[in-house]
Amino acid sequence: MPEIFTSSSDFDEWFSLGGKEENELTDQEKESRNSKIIEQLHRILRPFLLRRIKREVEKQLKPKVEIHVSVGITELQKQIYRSLLKQSKIEKGNSVTYYKNILIQLRKVCNHPYLFDNMEPEDAPELGEHIIKASGKMIFLDALSKKAKADNNQMLIFSGFTSMLDILEDFCNFRKLKYCRLDGNTSLDDREKQIEDFVEPGSEINIFLISTRAGGLGLNLMTANIVVLYDSDWNPQMDLQAMDRAHRIG
Repeated sequence: MPEIFTSSSDFDEWFSLGGKEENELTDQEKESRNSKIIEQLHRILRPFLLRRIKREVEKQLKPKVEIHVSVGITELQKQIYRSLLKQSKIEKGNSVTYYKNILIQLRKVCNHPYLFDNMEPEDAPELGEHIIKASGKMIFLDALSKKAKADNNQMLIFSGFTSMLDILEDFCNFRKLKYCRLDGNTSLDDREKQIEDFVEPGSEINIFLISTRAGGLGLNLMTANIVVLYDSDWNPQMDLQAMDRAHRIG
């Protein structure tokens, strides 16, 4: 603001709060002075601050509709869930880390039992209905993906577990759904190519599988109109960023 602050001395005067030198102040006096300086800065900056909200800027953007779907777990999931709880009662860990680990394991059970070793039936084919029927969430996702494909809609599916993305890949291959995948190991060139293929007019790609932490920012996938948070992140901001990969101006 050169027209207001014509020299550095003018600027200093705005924040010259008088009184003692810095080294003579007590901690309480320093805190009080800092608060006054911040208040002064706020007064100067307030007329220049602009906060844009999507619904105010773009009237044509359809509102974001958020639906929380509760589904039951299958018998196999219940068995693993119970055994994990029994194990935690027997071991009775006394650290926060121990119980956080149990919670992570329970989250994995709710996602899919195949996230644990030796849970697939021995005689089952690599790709088959058992991938879907083993998990309550997958049964619902299967129905949703069929409807989305029939309506010619594109879906983004987010998961915090890259191992869950592996299972979702098997699901897409089994159902013959065309998909892209993005996680922390995806190279920059592959990332750009997949985004381009997904959003091009007439794209035949039905689903984009994305790791929540790897795909939170910088992705413009606005041709999709369904975002599935397969498992919610413990940081709600990550979930909001995930939804906004599709719900974008333009």
